Amino acid sequence: MLRKRAVRIDEGGVPCESRRALSREERFLKMNRRLVPVLLLVAAAIALPGTTTTTKAEEGYTLRIASLAPAGSSWMKVLNAWNKTLKDKTDGKLQLRFYPGGSQGDERDFVRKMRVGQLDGGVVTMTGMSLLIPAMNVLVLPGLLET
Repeated sequence: MLRKRAVRIDEGGVPCESRRALSREERFLKMNRRLVPVLLLVAAAIALPGTTTTTKAEEGYTLRIASLAPAGSSWMKVLNAWNKTLKDKTDGKLQLRFYPGGSQGDERDFVRKMRVGQLDGGVVTMTGMSLLIPAMNVLVLPGLLET
């Protein structure tokens, strides 16, 4: 007894009897039906072991910020007050560590150290910014802003 094979009809209405009559989209969907469960299992295997440990956000984080302002100056008093407020608002999970008095170098060094991840921020003056980005000088032009 002969078995009848399903005949696929192409877009023009012509029967296609070859086995490779699946369109590109159909092959993609067929492949994804096999691939998606495997990817979900891999993702679960990666994610589950980390659920029992505490994350960095739960432990807290300290941002490292450099400044040219000397310790004890009015600038550092304001920055330390900011740090206290930040610690209070985040229940100690986020705090700031300041490096005052240019202990991390000048403003160019601040930016270089931020790029390589040694610092998270820096208190930079307009003069320091204009050394790094000459176009910033436009903000200190006399007569540009009325005060």
